[in-house]
Amino acid sequence: MPVVSQHHDAEAVPDPAHHSKFMGAKFDLWTAASIVLILVGIGLRWRMLASNAGRLDGDEAVVGLMADRIRAGHLPPLFFWGQYYGGTTEPTLVAFAFLIHRSALMVKLVPLGLSAIAAVLVTRTCRYLVANRRAATFAGALFFAWPGTVWIATKERGFYWLLVVLMVTSLLLALRIRNAPNGWPLRDAGALGLVAGFGWYQSSQVVFVLVPLGLWLLVRCRPTLRALGVAVVGALVGAAPWLYGYQRYGDKVFSQSRRGTTYFDRVRLVVGQLLGRALGLRSSYNGGWLIVGFGLIVYCAAIAALFVLAWRSAGTRPSRLEPLCWIALAMPFLIAVPSATSPVFEPRFGLLLVPIAALLVAASCTRTATMIAVAVVAITFGVANTHDVVTRADRDRLHLDLAPAHFDGLAKALHQRHIKNAYADFWIAYPFSFETGSQFTISALDLVRNPYAQHTVDRARTRVWILFAGGSRDKALPSYLRSIHVGATRERVANGFALYTLDRWIDPPNASRTFWFNHRAGRQ
Repeated sequence: MPVVSQHHDAEAVPDPAHHSKFMGAKFDLWTAASIVLILVGIGLRWRMLASNAGRLDGDEAVVGLMADRIRAGHLPPLFFWGQYYGGTTEPTLVAFAFLIHRSALMVKLVPLGLSAIAAVLVTRTCRYLVANRRAATFAGALFFAWPGTVWIATKERGFYWLLVVLMVTSLLLALRIRNAPNGWPLRDAGALGLVAGFGWYQSSQVVFVLVPLGLWLLVRCRPTLRALGVAVVGALVGAAPWLYGYQRYGDKVFSQSRRGTTYFDRVRLVVGQLLGRALGLRSSYNGGWLIVGFGLIVYCAAIAALFVLAWRSAGTRPSRLEPLCWIALAMPFLIAVPSATSPVFEPRFGLLLVPIAALLVAASCTRTATMIAVAVVAITFGVANTHDVVTRADRDRLHLDLAPAHFDGLAKALHQRHIKNAYADFWIAYPFSFETGSQFTISALDLVRNPYAQHTVDRARTRVWILFAGGSRDKALPSYLRSIHVGATRERVANGFALYTLDRWIDPPNASRTFWFNHRAGRQ
């Protein structure tokens, strides 16, 4: 199977071997830029991990607790705890990492490793787009140091980085099929179906890429019925866990939260907020344009360049970049289809766009000067974004997905009171449970993720609730308990936590959904 596309058009990056006069300079600059980008990507990840933003938050702790149960010999759950979607391959990988050492760093090792694997796959994929091996290496290095992914590369969110790996693999297989001299190779057709089906099990977000990619492949390289059948069988095999989930849970696997927004509202939010964060031109956390608004200028230029590339790639003699343009143009409109999109701005929800962007940018660098400019811009925004996230984590302790809480003294306070089971705020229950191991069994007051902890605490009929002292829930809870005729004593413990002891047991998640909805989890 040839690695380089059979179509030789003007957009291919010239191979330095054909320019002996400048071969040494080009080799040094392209290779040096790739090395610098890789080192910057490693350095920014290290900086993030060493800061308050690098601590294990509540969502990551859930993955760690899932891994604990898998490591103890239990089968991985079909879906992510507390929901009917989201594959559990990444928690399983974390369980294997725990065989080396159980720690927060091992939880984060999985997304860190998967982001590196995705960078290697981007390099391999780029070899089908350009005739220069060093330019392909630059594409992988650019993806690895991409400014919008540094923070999320240190966050284990359950299935997002594996989804990126599967998506890039799908793109690689599609390009192999397109370049095959005799139509669809059955091996690649089956592998594409298998990867696509397994991606669907991990998250339905994979369709944001698979729909335009599949349409492009069918238009440009029509399959035989045999090849199509092999691809469908592969997809069914890959999606087998999801199909079993559908048989078991029915329509619940399609459920999502409903938001009072229109489709056009969501398109505006995706284009105006999410994509800017995913590209690293907006702050990954608060969404402000980076470098005194210069990010907005680069964003507008990137959109204009995309339309130019799409125009140039269309026609009877399409360029290698055509499938990337199809995906990049369609993705914002596909992301906006689910009604749950409206409140979502974290870059993980636009993560699938990043390898496409890196490939488009790298494949368009036809001159060394352009490549250097791209590397400088990527490093500049990467440093600016990392500095913004780290600075905010140091000074803003209210947002616990940014700067997780410290639990120094809480375990000692519970030991002194002989408390083994308790309900707690979401951002206390799971990270505290992970930090203390099996010493305590803590379940969330709402947003329940760990069903086993919930069952244990419910069965124990514990009357202990733990909240953040001074938060809106802490302020409102006494009057709410009085309104339902429940007595309670409140005690401030461990410098920042409020411990309530109720005079009788009530089921917190079902006590008043209105109360939890009106008073969000956290320190606010």
